[in-house]
Amino acid sequence: MIAYLKGVEQHTKLQVPNMWFALLICVLIPGCIGTNSVFVRINGTLTCSAQFEYAIELVEADTISDDLIDFTDFRTSKGSVENYEVHGWETESEFFNNAIEPWMRIYHTCGTKSGCVCKKWDNIYSHTEITLNINLDKNDVMCGDLCASPDSVADLRGHSLSKKMKLALLICVLIPGCLGMSSIFVRIDGTLTCSTPFEYAVELVEDDPVENDKIDFTRFRRTKGTVEHYDVHGWCKEGEPLNNAVEPWIRIYHNCGTNSGCVCKKWENIYDDTEITVDIDLNGNISDVQCDLCASPDTIENIKYSWDNRHGKHGKWSFLRRK
Repeated sequence: MIAYLKGVEQHTKLQVPNMWFALLICVLIPGCIGTNSVFVRINGTLTCSAQFEYAIELVEADTISDDLIDFTDFRTSKGSVENYEVHGWETESEFFNNAIEPWMRIYHTCGTKSGCVCKKWDNIYSHTEITLNINLDKNDVMCGDLCASPDSVADLRGHSLSKKMKLALLICVLIPGCLGMSSIFVRIDGTLTCSTPFEYAVELVEDDPVENDKIDFTRFRRTKGTVEHYDVHGWCKEGEPLNNAVEPWIRIYHNCGTNSGCVCKKWENIYDDTEITVDIDLNGNISDVQCDLCASPDTIENIKYSWDNRHGKHGKWSFLRRK
């Protein structure tokens, strides 16, 4: 019996290091895979000596196929200076690499029929906001082959995505579709109207049985006048079996005529890329923009405080707060 117990003891001593080794592998392997989700926002101004058309792609460079993060449709500038913004989430899961490498390409008609400028960024590890002001007359923001031989804007209009990007998107749509998954681009925009300047913030969220997915949001900001344009957009991903529809909703906090204003709107069973315009008069009848998401709105000051806590007052989300 004593000999048997000694054998058991020796066997146990041998197993403990093996168990620690197994735990170490479990910890290290995810680190080697390097999964990392990063939010990137690129904004600034485009300047030209005359009115112009433009469209923008924000893409993350990938070994197999680049990932489309955000894009704008072709649009005409309101004057010689135009504000732009593209943003979104990107997850990097390559082995031994948890940095993302976004690039932005802008097609335009400033002084040409086939204008193109682009910019790349390397090794971005955390949530980042970049301001880039571009003078299109100088056309001095260039990068490698991304603008090597641009087509005319007339040819690009309506299908600005590159052939490579279209193929990547087709693969991303077809394979998840077979598995009961879908990625749908949703844009909600419109105007907010009040009799006086006001403060507001907007959330765009996709409803999910387990946990709602945050798609986009704006900082708390104060309007310069009585009418304010808003725009929230992004990719909604649905991975439930036998369900490839998304159910987005927006919630808008405001202090138009109150210190605890809230309006919201839900949409159900959206199967395709969608753009919805919702103009809201915050002084008027808002019964059509009410839902249980605004059941008991708090004061704006308390919402700002909770907003800081949710998105990080001094942490990685601090750049998204109103300055």
